[in-house]
Amino acid sequence: MSVTPIIRQTLSDQIYGAIKEGIVRWEFRPGQRLIDSELALQFGVSRSLVRNAITSLVNEGLIEIAQRRFYVVRFSQKDIRDLLQLRHILEMAMLPSAIANVAAREVKAMEAKTSEAEAAFQAGNLEPFYAVDVETHQMIIDHCANDQIKKVYANLRTHLRMVIRSDFDKQPKISESLGEHRALINAWERRDAAAITAALDRHLSMAEQRVMENFAQFLSDLEPTETAGKQRAE
Repeated sequence: MSVTPIIRQTLSDQIYGAIKEGIVRWEFRPGQRLIDSELALQFGVSRSLVRNAITSLVNEGLIEIAQRRFYVVRFSQKDIRDLLQLRHILEMAMLPSAIANVAAREVKAMEAKTSEAEAAFQAGNLEPFYAVDVETHQMIIDHCANDQIKKVYANLRTHLRMVIRSDFDKQPKISESLGEHRALINAWERRDAAAITAALDRHLSMAEQRVMENFAQFLSDLEPTETAGKQRAE
């Protein structure tokens, strides 16, 4: 009998997860100051628990420290470009292996999730889009034969989730992305390797263009913060 393992989280784990997810979902926006006492009050926990969570997120590169204060990391446009170009290289390199290893049932399941995301998008719910976007790209890496690339990609995943969400509330751009996902899944259902490769290459290129445009706009609108003196060269 297959038994689903029970995952027990400590309170510290829960606080860490809540802050991390808040950063990924842009509930805490890039450049925003995080005050441990306020977060402790919000979560109803001690400041030490919040500080432990913040320390872990500093180590993951999601929070930075300036003048002994904590801020959500504010990526430069170069950071974003480098991250998305690395994703492009890794996924395209591993795609032939994934095409050979992804089972038909997995493609069918991803097609169903893509359809659900399209329907949810039409109803104004964007969350299923972000979920299917992550799962589609992760499917490629999960089915590659290179364990070292899997480790590298795992280290990128949280940052990728964060930067991709810069599309948030930009419905025309999300509509474009969903169309690209549909083309990719349709090609995968046909087992057309050339079409899969072309669809993924186009999607990754267009995603980079969209995200770079979004971040350029975000950075131009961003109010100066106390991290302004720490700007990184682009």
